[in-house]
Amino acid sequence: MMTDDILLPPVDRAVRVLLVEDDAGDAYLTQRQLESVRTARYEIVWAKTVEEGLDRLADASLDACIVDYCLGASNGLEFIRLARAKRVSVPLIMLTGSASQDIDFEAMQLGVADYLCKTDMSAALLERSIRYAIERKRSEQALVVEARRDPLTGLHNRISLNERLELALQRQSRSDKGLALILIDLDGFKAINDTLGHQAGDELLVILADRLKQTVRPYDLVARLGGDEFVILVEDLDADDTIHEHRACGDTNAIQGLANRVFAAICEPACVDGMPINVSASLGIARCPADSTTAEQLLHRADEAMYQAKRSKRRPATVYDPTICGDQPCISPCSVRRAMLADRFHVAYQPQVDLISGEIRGAEALIRWTLVDGRSVAPGDFIPMCEQSGLIYDVGHWVRRTAVAQSAAWRAQAVMAGPISVNVSAAELSHPDLLPSLEALLEQYPGPIEVELTESAIVADLSQARSVLRRLQKSGIRIAIDDFGTGYSALEHLRELPCDTLKIDRSFVAAIDAPGAGTAIIEAIVALARGIGARLIAEGIETEDQRQRLVDLGVEIGQGFGLCRPLPAETFERWGEGHSRI
Repeated sequence: MMTDDILLPPVDRAVRVLLVEDDAGDAYLTQRQLESVRTARYEIVWAKTVEEGLDRLADASLDACIVDYCLGASNGLEFIRLARAKRVSVPLIMLTGSASQDIDFEAMQLGVADYLCKTDMSAALLERSIRYAIERKRSEQALVVEARRDPLTGLHNRISLNERLELALQRQSRSDKGLALILIDLDGFKAINDTLGHQAGDELLVILADRLKQTVRPYDLVARLGGDEFVILVEDLDADDTIHEHRACGDTNAIQGLANRVFAAICEPACVDGMPINVSASLGIARCPADSTTAEQLLHRADEAMYQAKRSKRRPATVYDPTICGDQPCISPCSVRRAMLADRFHVAYQPQVDLISGEIRGAEALIRWTLVDGRSVAPGDFIPMCEQSGLIYDVGHWVRRTAVAQSAAWRAQAVMAGPISVNVSAAELSHPDLLPSLEALLEQYPGPIEVELTESAIVADLSQARSVLRRLQKSGIRIAIDDFGTGYSALEHLRELPCDTLKIDRSFVAAIDAPGAGTAIIEAIVALARGIGARLIAEGIETEDQRQRLVDLGVEIGQGFGLCRPLPAETFERWGEGHSRI
């Protein structure tokens, strides 16, 4: 059990308390009460006015502050407001001559640690209030520190990096010194986790974190952004990227040289569980003001440089070069993680409409990615990388959660009553959280949810797909087979698969007016859908002629640029106002 002396400042010094009290007699009584305490020594600093008290609060050695409610023309509440405006962190305790619930409530709202009535106060009660106030403040400060530290490595985390980087940029704007970010991404770390286990991977990350701290200066910031991604913030750079403090020693310690030493430290074999492990890394460097003067863009530039290092393999530590990095979007696992945290992803919704009446019968949710500089990254350019890196579930879950919540809002507004269609990658079918997460969404947002899987994804592992789809359908989630007709071997297995919707692949729609088998295939799919009682949707409708031909063939619902492009949520709502809803 925690003892009282643990709650107080070190025993080698007195507990310093500022007393803001305009009555000399009351100040003397309070001091005598604290002097009678035997468990600790107290040193009272007396301030007679609000102004003097606020000046005294600047003393960093203070442990607590006691303020009387009555302070001449002012009062203790006003003193506390002024102290909070100065961002004073010293815990505050208020004393009053008589109890008042209104004053008590307002004081607590302002953040006082305690509220004591002088008529009921004893030395023990006052001493206990001070001790508890100090300990609560320590606990709050410990939580603040913990919230800014990576729990595995003890390094700064993303929150701490963002705060320090913003302050560093403010300092840089007022000086002639620069700063730089070194973004580090380990190469092949996923393979280490997969082969040796996550415990070994965590142990390796701790070892590398210690090496990074030993390689840089004590006041350079080293942060772990998540996974196997680290960042080093280096300040005090001269115009030629030389670290300022080394110039007097004749050391050409440029930021590139520091990055090279960091790379060498990472590449030293690490002993994990008695086994030597070799690991490499790719490093990207971005500088301020040369490359950017904003935190978000500086991180983006470092990411682009790091990705260039990964691709080139010649220089593991690469400085951002707009003539190379700026030609194409940076697409890497760490850039995807950062895009999710920075809200760079958004969901577009393509309506599924009745081909005769134009009524909205549902919508498909589609992910979109906009970079810091306004460029867009097509899903086909980053979804395969997400599947290979294991990020696809996190990305897919974000899209599904966003889309299902939006669909619920639209149902409440009578914008759309049909199902919201969300995509599931083949790589997600075996993820243990897929079914629970979808069931949780269905429970939170009751309404039709339709999961889309491509025919090729189902055929790739038919047994796995059959098991997962049956469980999803049993939970009340609709199943749609996308790109139907392109998997070739799925027809013979379709009777074994749960299916609520078939989506005709756009390639058949594009060929609907051309001589050949396109029309015959669509006729066969229409008959098949009717036979199994499935809803049928034609994708990729571009022209009015295609729409009419599909209607003639018996297709009732369609989607495509010829009907409506994918729209942001607010634009979808406005578009829907001009259409009938069911």
